[in-house]
Amino acid sequence: MTVTIHSILNSVLWGLLLSIALSLLSRSKCSLCHMGTAPLIFLAGACLVRCCSPVEFAATQEVGTATLNHLHRFIGETAGTPLTEPWIYRIWAVGAAIWLVLWVPGYVYRLLSVQNLPISQDERINYFRRQHRIPNLRVAVTSRVDTPCVMGFWRETILLPDTAYTAKQLELILQHEYCHVKHRDGLLDFLLRILCTLFWWNPGIHICRVVITGLCDHRCDMEVLHTARPSAKRYYCKTLLTFASNRPGSSGQLAASSLKSRFYLILYKEGKGKRAWAGLVILIAAILWLFSYLVIFQPAYQPNSQDYTDYALSSGTIIYCNDGSYILKTEQGEVHLTAEAAQVMIADGFRMENNYIMEVPYP
Repeated sequence: MTVTIHSILNSVLWGLLLSIALSLLSRSKCSLCHMGTAPLIFLAGACLVRCCSPVEFAATQEVGTATLNHLHRFIGETAGTPLTEPWIYRIWAVGAAIWLVLWVPGYVYRLLSVQNLPISQDERINYFRRQHRIPNLRVAVTSRVDTPCVMGFWRETILLPDTAYTAKQLELILQHEYCHVKHRDGLLDFLLRILCTLFWWNPGIHICRVVITGLCDHRCDMEVLHTARPSAKRYYCKTLLTFASNRPGSSGQLAASSLKSRFYLILYKEGKGKRAWAGLVILIAAILWLFSYLVIFQPAYQPNSQDYTDYALSSGTIIYCNDGSYILKTEQGEVHLTAEAAQVMIADGFRMENNYIMEVPYP
C-alpha cells in the first residue's frame, strides 16, 4: 500500500464523483422516499473513507490515459518526481495551516460566547425538560442567531432566536434540536471539520460534510414526526418556512433546495420496495467503490527509465529507424521507444521525422 501523486489524484476524482452522486441522491424525492436516511448515511460514510484514503495497492491495475500526459509532464517539470516527496507534505501542511487559521478562531469564539450566555428559565422550556427528564438540557435565547441551532461538541447548547413562539412551535423546535443533542451531532460536525482541514485538497470531503449535515436534519425531522398526524407535519413545515422567510437568502438547512428535500421526507409516504431499492443503490455504490481501488489512472506514456526527468519532457524529436523502432531525441540524449509509446507522444505534440537512420548508434 503506497501513496503517490496518481493515487492522490485518483482519490480526488473518485471522491468528487461519489460525493456528487450522494448529494443528488440526498436531494431526490425518489431516493428519499424509497430509501430513507439510514442507507444514505451509510453511503456518506463510504464516500468519506474513499476521500480520506488516497492509496494504491499491489493489486491495483494502472490504466493509461492520454489526457493525463500534460498533467504528468507539469508535475515532472515542477517537482521532478511522481512519488511522494517532502514538497507534497509541505504543500499539505501549508494548506492545513491556512484552513485552521480561517476556521478555528471563529469556532472557538462562538464556543466561548455560548458558554457565557444565560440559560433560559422560561416555564415552557422547563416543562419540556421535566417532560423528557432532561433537567440539564442547556437552552439559551439570543439575538445572535437567526434560526434554532445547536452549538458545541461536548456539552451542547440549544440556541433559540430571540423572537415570539407559540407553544406548539416551541415544542417542535425543542424536540428537533434535542435530537441533535441526543445524537451528538455537534461532535460529529466538529470531527467533519477536522477531516476537512486534514484533507482540504479534496472537494469531495467538503461536499460529504454538507450532505451529512443535511441527513442529520432529515433524521431529526423523522424522529420528531414519527407518529405525528398529517396536520402536525404540515404545521412543522410551516414553522420551517417561517424561519426561512425571516432569513432572506439563507443557506444551509434553510436554503430552498434543502427545505424542498426535507419536505419530501416529511410530507410524502415512503414508497414500496424500500429495502430492494436501497440494496440496489448500495450494491452499485460498493462496485464503484471497489473499482476505484482496483484501477488507477496513469498517463499513457510510462517509459522504463528510473529518472523521471528523462521522460518529463516538453520538446523532442521522434525518429523512425530502418529496423522499425523509434528513437526519442532530446537535449538529454536519445532513448529507444516502443511503437505504442511513440504514437502516444506524437499525439501529445512531439515532432516526427520519417528519415531512415542507416546505423543506429546503440549496441
